[in-house]
Amino acid sequence: NDQHQQHNGVLVHFILFILLSCVVQVSSRKLIADQPIQNEVLRNGETKEYVLSELEPLSDYEIRISYPASTPADFQITFIEGESTRRKLFNIEKISFKTDLSGNILGRERAPNGDYAIRVSVKSAGITPTGPADSTHAYNIVLETLFFGVPFDVLTIGGVAMLGILIIGTVIVPQMYALLTSIAKTKKKLQKQS
Repeated sequence: NDQHQQHNGVLVHFILFILLSCVVQVSSRKLIADQPIQNEVLRNGETKEYVLSELEPLSDYEIRISYPASTPADFQITFIEGESTRRKLFNIEKISFKTDLSGNILGRERAPNGDYAIRVSVKSAGITPTGPADSTHAYNIVLETLFFGVPFDVLTIGGVAMLGILIIGTVIVPQMYALLTSIAKTKKKLQKQS
């Protein structure tokens, strides 16, 4: 009888260990602004939850998932407390939201534990060159801060492009104009001499 109780005690401890491991694993899936999580994997029909961390007040955000087209899939991002406004563009799944003065997401309720959380799910779609769509799907996910409605990286690229146009317009074009004018004057002089 003592061995039976000892066996049950070990079994209870093992079950508690497994449950606590799962809790720790779920709580460690934090999605922090502007820190992408790469090479996440979901099997067909599985879901994964992420807690949104360190949201700033009066900010615009976008949660975006990108994945390779070689493994066709339909990803879906939803807030734990309900459906979300989402947009699919090429191989990118995304949702956008704003925060208020207190850093709360406008129009969203917190999950029962007090956090804002999202759920990512995937379903295989289509056929790959090797046969039916793979049941394992790799993806990257990011919670990105938006500036004027666009990600900072896009603003940086736009700024570099504008700088390039400015340099071309103020330095290169005037030099080319001066060079072409000089060539034209030289050509006219040569024609008058002949």
